[in-house]
Amino acid sequence: MEAHTTQMKPESSPRFRVDVQLHDLLMNKAPRTSLLPKPAEPLALPDAIYPQHPELLNVPDPETIPERRKYTAPLIYKAMRGWLFPYIRSRVLPGDFHPIIAYLFTEWKCNLDCHYCWAFDNSVKGMTEDVARRSVDWLHDHGCRVLALMGGEVLLRPQFVHKVVQYAAKKGFWVYVPTNGRLLRPEVIDKLGDSGAAIFNLAVDAVDEKPGLPKALSPIRKHFDHLVKRQFRYGYSMFFNINICRNNLEDVRQLTQIAKDHSIATDYHINESPMLDQPHFKHMDHNPTFITPEDWPAVDELVD
Repeated sequence: MEAHTTQMKPESSPRFRVDVQLHDLLMNKAPRTSLLPKPAEPLALPDAIYPQHPELLNVPDPETIPERRKYTAPLIYKAMRGWLFPYIRSRVLPGDFHPIIAYLFTEWKCNLDCHYCWAFDNSVKGMTEDVARRSVDWLHDHGCRVLALMGGEVLLRPQFVHKVVQYAAKKGFWVYVPTNGRLLRPEVIDKLGDSGAAIFNLAVDAVDEKPGLPKALSPIRKHFDHLVKRQFRYGYSMFFNINICRNNLEDVRQLTQIAKDHSIATDYHINESPMLDQPHFKHMDHNPTFITPEDWPAVDELVD
């Protein structure tokens, strides 16, 4: 008798996971007026200069990655200027509004379609130079000194993000750059590192591509190796940003070991269905990445 096996598809997830009343409140917010009055003429970002630090061009890459990183006094001061000093100001100055970190969504579009990402919507245009410059200036005026770029994929327009990073870094911001790595070519790494990027969030979910998980390390391995080595030239840090999904538990273990072998940090997200209804999201049904209650024991074991 011939044996047949059937692979069960994951069940459909609910459209959203929060209370209905809270969902309606969040999804039907009253319109707000802009905090940034527009100038008579749109502002532009200054042209980015490369190299800003030509003395770094001849700094050799390390032959082996040291287990422990040594940070110079200027790098320590840079981190304190971004995080510590604004926090102290927020505790001692009057008033309630003292932002420490801000998320600047320069892009909404993305070059990859991760099946858990309900934010994927390539119909939304990217941020203009005018909005970027006025946002950075406004945040600076209010004491914020940590700027996290957000997307989408922030490197879709590398010349634009080069300008944003350099402009913000020159104003004293500690700049965070997230990316899936596909567009993180060596020349882009060098330009952003030279411009003052403080940290790179390299988002990877698998060693090799898997169904619904295109953010894999193998296609970007050369970019990863260059990013690791150039930390010691430009002074930035980096880490793996890993989504724990129902179909990548073994990959999470492998990526964690790879990060340890290269002396870089990791952070993790537990991947579940969207909190709020997202009508444009096209992977809601039978999604192989969403963790369900049946997966909790395996996820608990992985985290432990």
